[in-house]
Amino acid sequence: MRRKLEVTLLLVCGVFLVVNDIHVVRADEGIVGKFASVFKRRARRRRCCKETQPAAPAIEVRDLGTFHWHDAPKRWNIQLPENVSKVEVAFYLKGDDFVTLNATFAGVLQVNEQHVVGFRRKTRSGYIIHNYLEKNDYLVNRSKKPTKGKFLDVTSLIKPGTNEFQFSHYTATPAGLKVRIHTN
Repeated sequence: MRRKLEVTLLLVCGVFLVVNDIHVVRADEGIVGKFASVFKRRARRRRCCKETQPAAPAIEVRDLGTFHWHDAPKRWNIQLPENVSKVEVAFYLKGDDFVTLNATFAGVLQVNEQHVVGFRRKTRSGYIIHNYLEKNDYLVNRSKKPTKGKFLDVTSLIKPGTNEFQFSHYTATPAGLKVRIHTN
């Protein structure tokens, strides 16, 4: 049977080396210095690692639900926590298990009455959607992957407290909105 070896340094009227609670020898300064430096290095390493590792941000995805075009525009008032670092939005169609940047046919999204994205036109290869925040257009096609799984950053439009998200579309399939909230 093996016993765990425990080494303890005692500083009481001198320095003693104690192994498994048995006084072994009066230690000289060289041994004490060696053990002390090892303990200090380990303690520094632990502190250093704890301080340099940032806390992972908490990410919450809220599904605001889907709705039919005849119920548009749909408004949601969302209360956001105070420690929000980033807010993103993405669209999805009922029955799809992925989010996309496809705002659908005639889709328009506003956050706090500011335009985020809006449908421009339909082309042979998909829909042209205008991103008002980045002031550019992008092409979406349901069969292509570049816009799948992506979210739009709307942090610049967010204010403390309650925020209004408004989405409208003209698509036969119910469409919805998901909001991804990053907190510190």
